[in-house]
Amino acid sequence: MPVTPTANIADMVPPPHRRNRAACAAMTMLIILAVIWLVQFANVTDHYALGPEFGIQPHVLDSLPDIFAAPFLHMSWSHIEGNSLPLLVLGFLAAYRSLVKFAWVTILVVMTSGLFVWLTAPMGSYTVGASAVIAGWLGYVMLRGFFDHRISDIVIGVIAGLVYLGAFEFLPNNEGISWQGHLSGLIAGMLCAWFFRTHHPQINYTEKKLRRHLHRWCWVPGRHADLLVNMRREFFRARCDEVRDALASLDASIVTWADEPEAVEWRQSEQIRRQETAAIDS
Repeated sequence: MPVTPTANIADMVPPPHRRNRAACAAMTMLIILAVIWLVQFANVTDHYALGPEFGIQPHVLDSLPDIFAAPFLHMSWSHIEGNSLPLLVLGFLAAYRSLVKFAWVTILVVMTSGLFVWLTAPMGSYTVGASAVIAGWLGYVMLRGFFDHRISDIVIGVIAGLVYLGAFEFLPNNEGISWQGHLSGLIAGMLCAWFFRTHHPQINYTEKKLRRHLHRWCWVPGRHADLLVNMRREFFRARCDEVRDALASLDASIVTWADEPEAVEWRQSEQIRRQETAAIDS
């Protein structure tokens, strides 16, 4: 009996291409940065009047919706210039895996850090700037790899932490810098890394070995590197000798092989069932 899959290889849908994800993430960050700079030009034209009007004013109820506007405002050219490169880099790293997760992470970080600033910042002040959101992206990138079990993301997170963690103030050391926003944004991003983690099924050692063999066996030249014939987990019909021959073609060392499974417990239970059936019939 030949091995017949239930679907053709041409019908398999490959995972999203990495270059497409990178292009979408880069375009998203360029659009966000462009909007922030356009707001900055408007703010400069208005002699920085947008800051006091739309910045976060602690304990002022009417200013609570301004937590969504404050990240787009900056108080000087040096302020926006200092935030632009970290925003591009960390935003791209946070958005690269999934734009949907990135959007939710950004919304939650904006809300969490803005609310914390609104509750804890000194009365009579106002807070603007994207640094709290950038700190949230940093926290997300730092821990995402650990929760998703991706070595590449772990390395990227460690490097990002070493490069950018020292650029933020997490204690009230410098007046005029919103350490509340930095601290709450970082913590919110770290929590989002856990909340939006990728859930992996528990795979035993035998199944891991089998998947590695299948990846070599079902390799499709010229297609995506991660494309498997059985990407959708279709069922295949094959005899034991066909499976043995397929493994032998992979130069696999077969220590033991049995055309019939040992299945000790099943055979014992089957014997008991037959004895009980015979006793009833008699």
